[in-house]
Amino acid sequence: MEKSSQFVPNTEAVIIGKIGKAHGIKGEMRLFPLTDFPERLSKLKKAYLNDKAVTISALRTSNNFFIIKVAGIDSRETAEKYNGAFLTIDRDSLSPLKAGEYYYFDIIDLNVYEGNTLVGKIKDIFKTGSNDVYVIKELDGNELLLPAIKRYVEKIDIENGRINIIRPEII
Repeated sequence: MEKSSQFVPNTEAVIIGKIGKAHGIKGEMRLFPLTDFPERLSKLKKAYLNDKAVTISALRTSNNFFIIKVAGIDSRETAEKYNGAFLTIDRDSLSPLKAGEYYYFDIIDLNVYEGNTLVGKIKDIFKTGSNDVYVIKELDGNELLLPAIKRYVEKIDIENGRINIIRPEII
């Protein structure tokens, strides 16, 4: 099973939310979670906003988003400057995963093998109601959509940058 926090390439930052419009006049902002672990946001004290280290002074839920207060952002005008910005955390601050669970950003760009034959790379992951679907860009340029289930995914080896699959039979 995969978790959907997004990794920022070439950094150790992981996107966990996107800032929306300002809320009120005291510098609060809407925060839309981009993580499978929105509950961890309530414990968040340190993060990055536009790559600048910030301290979260308050956070509360409101409908499908959070209201966040960042120390040093004290006016609506200042808060509005962050509309569309991403809230990130260091990779080592991520929630630990159970065996057999992976973050999406660990799976995207893995080399895909059938047996010992390289067939392509994972380029995207779609969430569906029952299981995720891997989008594999094959060496010939075609795309293969592969259900991320044990029947088709033999082994995920993050350390060696590869995933072994069994291609579904086409009827």
